[in-house]
Amino acid sequence: MLIGAGTVLDEATARISGARFVVSPSFNENTAKECNLYAVPYMPGCFSPTEIQSALTYGADVVKIFPGSIAGKGIISEIHGPFPYVNVMPSGGVSLGNMHEWFASGAYVVGVGGGLVGPAKNDDYKAVLHNAQAFHNEFQSIIYANSAATRKVPVKA
Repeated sequence: MLIGAGTVLDEATARISGARFVVSPSFNENTAKECNLYAVPYMPGCFSPTEIQSALTYGADVVKIFPGSIAGKGIISEIHGPFPYVNVMPSGGVSLGNMHEWFASGAYVVGVGGGLVGPAKNDDYKAVLHNAQAFHNEFQSIIYANSAATRKVPVKA
């Protein structure tokens, strides 16, 4: 298991978190520099080509599209036009019901917040565990479907 820190807004928080990866709702140059210095993957939230280019310039390996619910799934193919190599992580608006659509649209990985841990607000950690298992199962199903679709099936003559 890798423990990351989310909603990191500045380099001080990134540094003291001790996280193995850092996710932010926005791009911050100093946070990017801090993460790069300590070889901690940084996934900044971006919404425009300018922000994406800045994030890539400062070493981001994955760019978080946030909020995904506003951007829509079509943004991934549009981003891949000028940045065909960028790994895109939509966050905000990803659910069990649409996760497969995000991957089909070209997402490298997805970020899930409230749909996963929302029940913790009411101390319902069993529901959080149930949600985690449901998201894991859906992800495994997506991976299996994608690998089956790309497998070469021998044709008998």
